[in-house]
Amino acid sequence: MKKLFVSVMFVAVTIGAFTSCNKEDDYDDSVGIEVRMRNYDYGNDEVEVFVIDSIGITYFGGDPNVPGSYDYKRYYPDRFYLKINESNNFCIRSELYSMGNCASITCVGSVKGLGNIKTIPSSGWANEVAVQPGYGYVITGSNGYSNKSHNARVYVKDWIVSTDGGIIGAIIKYQSEWNVEE
Repeated sequence: MKKLFVSVMFVAVTIGAFTSCNKEDDYDDSVGIEVRMRNYDYGNDEVEVFVIDSIGITYFGGDPNVPGSYDYKRYYPDRFYLKINESNNFCIRSELYSMGNCASITCVGSVKGLGNIKTIPSSGWANEVAVQPGYGYVITGSNGYSNKSHNARVYVKDWIVSTDGGIIGAIIKYQSEWNVEE
């Protein structure tokens, strides 16, 4: 009986050791917003990931010989949106491409949730990356005129599948204006 008890305890401890939580399992799943995004073929879904203030655009108006005519400058914020294109790839859309603003996206690989995306990768940046369930992504952007960068993180929970079995989008969780943990 004692031998059976020792054997059962050994098995229980062994199972406990292999199923114990590691640091990656510990994340706050309450962060971020969950949305269903259809790809370009099935809708025009997009989420705003951040807004960057642009420099002003100078407009030349009126006639220099007419009183009250003047040049004026207007400031536009540039909004960046995450979309899924017809090839089921993430891409970033910007409202003001010509202002020196840019954003890129990179895949950080397989993660257990949005809270496990904790750093900004140093490589792999592109304008378009493949959407994969269970994978995390980081988006970064700047306006080209200041040193301030903006970041967002995204986690793909699952595909959205049509009744005929085709992929029509993804269920994602994202956090806009994400500040990297120190």
